[in-house]
Amino acid sequence: MVTGCTSPGPGDGGDVGDGGTLGDATLGRRGRLVPEKWWGFHRRYDPTMGSEVEVRRIQASEWRELRSLRLQALRDAPRAFGSTFEREAGYTDERWQEQTASAAAGIDGVAFVAVADGAFVALARGYLEARDDRSVPSVPPVAWLMSVYVDPAWRGRGLGRAVSAAVVPWARERGAAELRLHVADWNDPARHTYEGLGFTPTGGRMTLPHDSTASEIEMRLLLRGR
Repeated sequence: MVTGCTSPGPGDGGDVGDGGTLGDATLGRRGRLVPEKWWGFHRRYDPTMGSEVEVRRIQASEWRELRSLRLQALRDAPRAFGSTFEREAGYTDERWQEQTASAAAGIDGVAFVAVADGAFVALARGYLEARDDRSVPSVPPVAWLMSVYVDPAWRGRGLGRAVSAAVVPWARERGAAELRLHVADWNDPARHTYEGLGFTPTGGRMTLPHDSTASEIEMRLLLRGR
């Protein structure tokens, strides 16, 4: 997991707790999906919530919405993320604005959100790991999936899977050879969601910087040749 979104590190796989089916027909177990492209958006009507849900890339103007959901995630699941509520609650508006603009641009990082009734209800971020020498094209970058979170009221509808899946084609388009993440070893629903997307364990493990009792496993999805 990571310790912030402006200069993220690997992991922050987060709290998915979500099921569902990946594909052109459905996002989750319920509702109707109108498919577009994963890096664009999907919409579906969820009869259980009475709302249409849109999965899309974040817009540069939506920094307040990003801040709200990110701080909610850190309060709700402090052992699922590498940062803390106390740390990020102290970020300036300018820092949130810079993060959101960078994620909207989608160059070295990106954020996908699920939106219902104008509110963010799920989030996933991706970023390209910095290389020592980007002038060597034969060495492809590694991308990371991080900051995955679904509002508790919206879990069980496939939204964690949907926003996570949206990062995959973005990473491939940015030339990444693989997409990696860290997920808490106790978070079986999240791990099963990632396995359903094709991620496999690498054997790597780490602990949270702010809680040495919380252990995570590393997983990766190979992108080249897929």
